[in-house]
Amino acid sequence: MARRPHLVARLALATSVLGVALAASPLAAGVAGAQEADAPTLAQLLRGEVAGATAEATTVPGADGAMGVVVEVTNEGDDPLAVAVPFGALLVTEDETDQTLTVTPPPTDDLIAVAASGQTPTIEFGPGTSSEQLAAYCTEMTDGYPIEEVPVSPIDDAHPVLAETLRTAAAEDVDATTTQDAVWWLTDEPLVPVADHLSGLLAVDTAAFAAAPHRVTPDTGYVPLWMREEVAAGDAIGGAGPVDEQEAAGILDESFEGPASGSGPGGGGSGIGVALWAILVGVVVIGAVVVAARAGRTTRPDPVLARSTAPGWYPDPWGGGGHRYWDGQRWTTRTTALR
Repeated sequence: MARRPHLVARLALATSVLGVALAASPLAAGVAGAQEADAPTLAQLLRGEVAGATAEATTVPGADGAMGVVVEVTNEGDDPLAVAVPFGALLVTEDETDQTLTVTPPPTDDLIAVAASGQTPTIEFGPGTSSEQLAAYCTEMTDGYPIEEVPVSPIDDAHPVLAETLRTAAAEDVDATTTQDAVWWLTDEPLVPVADHLSGLLAVDTAAFAAAPHRVTPDTGYVPLWMREEVAAGDAIGGAGPVDEQEAAGILDESFEGPASGSGPGGGGSGIGVALWAILVGVVVIGAVVVAARAGRTTRPDPVLARSTAPGWYPDPWGGGGHRYWDGQRWTTRTTALR
């Protein structure tokens, strides 16, 4: 099963994950504080393990680059229900080519205080039916995000390294783009020296981690970018023996340590989003691509020409058939399999 490319641009992420989080949940009480001793977790709630409450979670439609998860809860009791949302909580769709999401409560003063205290934040759902939108971050840089509203269900939480990095980002109230970059540093691109905007956020010895990275999510079907480099150099994955280049590129079915629960369609309609994205990219960069092709360029494109282009994913000027992210000033190390 071929993977869909990662469709979420960093600039769109910055406005969508945080900007609509509170407005989309008028009935929810928001972050209530630190986890109480008997408060159920988000995973327990979504698995139907909480008496007197039912819940479902769906992705936010991503037509405008939005990324988030809406949790709708029916609380049959007379009192508010506090639900813990641990840092590092992971959710997946039933489509094996979709990215695994890590979620946090929406940014509020309460969340900042709880994160700084080392506690687990909770969200309160009053009697009846109410909903809350959670901020979501991609833990698989080259996997896709569903364009339509799609059910998600929990898997095992992330490694403490990722969980504590998310906690630090929440405590320091950094923007969504910076948080996403920190997540991707851990999951896919542990590069040193660490970029200035990530200094102090990564809950790990960065030099040691970059020298010997390891998975920080339990999704063993996804091949991180750092692991693909090892495979390309002839190394084995997880001691299981050599993996060919196609597998190293991530073209394989996903498998989880603990299958996703729940039911629902798996991200149908993403093909439409891919088509629209391809058309948009083609319109924006076709002129530059034609010029580069005629010139037979094999090195970095003219920065003056590229500087007039808005940030986003564009055909990789170094070839290979994929796309590379342009941040508005320079070509970054981020690439996708988008063709």
